[in-house]
Amino acid sequence: MFKKIKIWELDKCPYSELAVNSKPGWQNLTFDTDNFKVTLAAIGKTIIYSKLWGATTFSTIHKYINMLESVVYEAVERRKPFVLIEDYSELSGISARAARYFINYHKKNIRLKALIFNNPNYLLKIEDKILKQLKSAKFSLAIAQDYEESIEKALHFSQEKQRKSKGENVNVIQSKEALETILSQSKCPITGFPVVTREDFMEHTICESLKVTYKIIGGCILHTSLNGPLQKTHIQHFWEERYEFLKSVNVYGNKYIEIIDGTKLTIPIGESELIALKEFIHDSFYLGNLLGCIIYPNASIHTNAKALLEKNLSAEKTLRLVENYSEAVLLAIKILNKNAIVLQAEIVQRFTKNDWYYSSPNCSAKFELVRGDIAFLSIKNVPEVADIGAIFELFEKMLDESGISNKHHFFIALDMSKTKRFRWSAINKLGEGFRKINAQIKCKQVAIYGASAQVLTQLILLRNQLNIAFSFVASFDEAIKSIDDELITENNYSLFVSQNASTDIEDIYTTLCDTKGEFSHDLFNNRSLNKFNKAEIISSSIEILKNELKELSAKLKSSEKAICTQDKHKAICNFLWEISLNDNKSVEKKLHICFEKMGKEFGFSAISLYRHEKQGNTLLLGSWDKNNEKELDNAIVCNIVNKFYKAKEMVIISKENTARNTPKYELLKSMQANLLAFVFRKAPKSKASLLYVFKRKNKARNELCNKKDALAIAEMTQICSTILE
Repeated sequence: MFKKIKIWELDKCPYSELAVNSKPGWQNLTFDTDNFKVTLAAIGKTIIYSKLWGATTFSTIHKYINMLESVVYEAVERRKPFVLIEDYSELSGISARAARYFINYHKKNIRLKALIFNNPNYLLKIEDKILKQLKSAKFSLAIAQDYEESIEKALHFSQEKQRKSKGENVNVIQSKEALETILSQSKCPITGFPVVTREDFMEHTICESLKVTYKIIGGCILHTSLNGPLQKTHIQHFWEERYEFLKSVNVYGNKYIEIIDGTKLTIPIGESELIALKEFIHDSFYLGNLLGCIIYPNASIHTNAKALLEKNLSAEKTLRLVENYSEAVLLAIKILNKNAIVLQAEIVQRFTKNDWYYSSPNCSAKFELVRGDIAFLSIKNVPEVADIGAIFELFEKMLDESGISNKHHFFIALDMSKTKRFRWSAINKLGEGFRKINAQIKCKQVAIYGASAQVLTQLILLRNQLNIAFSFVASFDEAIKSIDDELITENNYSLFVSQNASTDIEDIYTTLCDTKGEFSHDLFNNRSLNKFNKAEIISSSIEILKNELKELSAKLKSSEKAICTQDKHKAICNFLWEISLNDNKSVEKKLHICFEKMGKEFGFSAISLYRHEKQGNTLLLGSWDKNNEKELDNAIVCNIVNKFYKAKEMVIISKENTARNTPKYELLKSMQANLLAFVFRKAPKSKASLLYVFKRKNKARNELCNKKDALAIAEMTQICSTILE
């Protein structure tokens, strides 16, 4: 009955009646390949179901394991064991290297209680040696022929029964007081640096009578205190716990050194325990995060184990033995200095929950509470509109559960280091989300770091539509500093960039105007620009504009009402024209020559020269109506381009015979900014000025353009003719 069941599409398991949880971000994951696909689901609270299609290699199995970890972290309570069902009925191939990686990973996974293979037709063909390695693992291993049999075995191993949810949640913040005490802080008596721990990791019982307390000194020294007897079977459990602690205080993934305090051990560490401990230390050491492990005092190690330590481990220097806490800390600082790592004089308290995490096939996002008044958000990959909507729903939940919603104001720290790009529709949704949040609780500042050139461009344009201060900095620490220093006040919405920000950020900011239309160069005196990054920014912005043109053209074709996105186009045009400035002193002379030709050939009576007071250079704009000279002053193009004092090209746009206050008129009015940007894109080095004149029959005359620009003229004419039809 259940052989071909798609459990991830159901709310309840038809066999066990347990609730099924499978989010969109867990389904049909391809990991950038056409040959492999995975769907994951959680059944109850301790069973994970995984369905695999196609053939897998080492690279895809590695990504699959990472996704599996995320699902387990989100669906299974911390420290609780779980059962994994691997459905291989659609699996057509797996490389030997991929199989070894999968096996070795789970052999070290102490939370895995049982592994069940559902119809493993291909797995059984793997060489006997690998199967023997799998059977030697400490978790239970079973094979089932269909879903019904696999869930029956899983229930047997997990001993899970159907029960009503009591609304329990891991790390739920019950009150403001609970939040303030979740992290306790003191100072190291030797160094004076802060010592941070979490109450749920103090004197935590692991396996029978062993209790462990974890602390972080200066942000990069992990201090582990053992209380009770340490046996070989305990080591795996306490090593798993330390990873959970490192994640909870945001040290996981960074370089650190560990000190193990054995003063309260009731039995000295023996040979077998030391060998087991060494294996875990070496695994972390060769991953590049753990710099070494220091154990004190000498009496905590058995005599035979000391001899083993001196004989086999001293040369590798991953495990050291000292007499007391002072020696351990000083040795740790020496190793950190050797690796150019500095202890943190101040540690920012950060807190997260399992359900403050969002994942989908397009992107993932994570929220954290920093210091009680900063909402930290990290977004990965390419979010779609639906993703942004779901992320902001989670944002509102996070603000309520963290207590921020009860405050008068708060701050946002935005990590964009792993965000590839945004679609324009997603940027608009992002703006809507910020406006809604800001309407509920005043957001005083958004501190952004790690953004690429393209993402930065989009965020800057988004900022132009919001009454929220934005700061762009180089790192998380600088983001916190910019908030602490109150570099952007409540009544000042101008942009800010830190002195240590990367060149592509400087490149953008030196080219932007503040809200009053004045140039803001005071932060960037004597700073050079990066031409490569500038070209990248321009190129990405033009692509965005091109897509906007097509979308608006389609809207006009399908409906009499056109959506006018004037503000966005104006902001883009401001940006592109400012970064296209040059120092060509002959621009004004060429413009005057063009004026004469224009007057003769097209009969324009309204021709205006706009002169910048400081620079003295000119920019030419065309006529709205040859019989009404005042119309030129009201054109949106004039309002846009009048701010700038240099130009590479001349653009002339005529809207003769276009009825006012019509959808077509308003659309063309908003599109003039786009046309300016296209001109710069198509002929940035052209000596001749470009001339675009749109009349009743939508003909473009290009007598003043050289042959090099013919293709640009043809493409622009086709686009704009479509709009005006």
